[in-house]
Amino acid sequence: MTNKVQLNAATQLANLGEELNVPFLKLLGVRLISAEMGKGEILLALKPEHTNTWDVAHGGVLTYPNGCCYGRGCAF
Repeated sequence: MTNKVQLNAATQLANLGEELNVPFLKLLGVRLISAEMGKGEILLALKPEHTNTWDVAHGGVLTYPNGCCYGRGCAF
């Protein structure tokens, strides 16, 4: 019998990439997936607290990480 631990989707996403050393990005849960000259990729798993009154991602949740990544070419 093997003792496999199954991780839920939220845990799997939280373990992807690298945590960024920016307090607000840590609060949002933004993870750095890759960064190279002229190209970068970050991950943001949307949570209910990231939404606005219309149940879609709040604009600040989407634009703040992008603003932090100017010059690194991050893509959503």
